[in-house]
Amino acid sequence: MGGLVFLVPVLLVVVAGYSVGYVVAEALGLDAPEAVGWPAGFLLLAVTTVVLLRVHRRRRERARGLPAGARRRPADGGRQGGPLRSSLPSSGPPSPRR
Repeated sequence: MGGLVFLVPVLLVVVAGYSVGYVVAEALGLDAPEAVGWPAGFLLLAVTTVVLLRVHRRRRERARGLPAGARRRPADGGRQGGPLRSSLPSSGPPSPRR
């Protein structure tokens, strides 16, 4: 039953794209409008998926309190390993430890 919840909207988007592609191909007088309809349906599905993923990501970022378009940075500041320093290295002798 859970698969139907996901598949029904997917099939509706593909069929809508197929219908538009078919009608346009027939209006242009192409011999095989089905050859235009199916790719149009899957193209509409791909575009819809990308748009929905971007909207979802923006809403999630807003919920975290980030400005639009900003992304969280990794905890290491984007560095790929190596020693962590809190300040620049000094050129003098090391300070005595307590």
